[in-house]
Amino acid sequence: VEGAGTGAASRTGGGTALPDLTIRSLMLPGIMRQGQRLMVYIGEYNQGRGAAPRHQIRYVLQRANAAGGYTRYAILGTLPAVGMYPRRFYRLRHFLRLPARIQAGTYKLCATLDPDNRVRESNEANNTACRNIRVR
Repeated sequence: VEGAGTGAASRTGGGTALPDLTIRSLMLPGIMRQGQRLMVYIGEYNQGRGAAPRHQIRYVLQRANAAGGYTRYAILGTLPAVGMYPRRFYRLRHFLRLPARIQAGTYKLCATLDPDNRVRESNEANNTACRNIRVR
């Protein structure tokens, strides 16, 4: 994992300034194949006033369904992220692999910061970003 910073904060946020983890960018290939290894760049920003401890990022693949929405298909990984000082941007690089027997079609790859809500934040509702991908 690439990224700088080891800012620490308690899990309770200390009762004053809280972090607010958000995803500013999520970059990955738009077209992929079965079993392909992919490199994902994620731009994470702590827009809160408090430091955030080390946390995790979970990558979930969702498949388009007949109702026009998406259904959870597979968890591609839960990987570490660095601690973050307030008002700081960090770029991380993670390597994931698509399932070998995935069907061709339209999917979404979603990244969620702190998926188990271990970091107390000022806003827990802005921790996920998704990108459409096509599997051939």
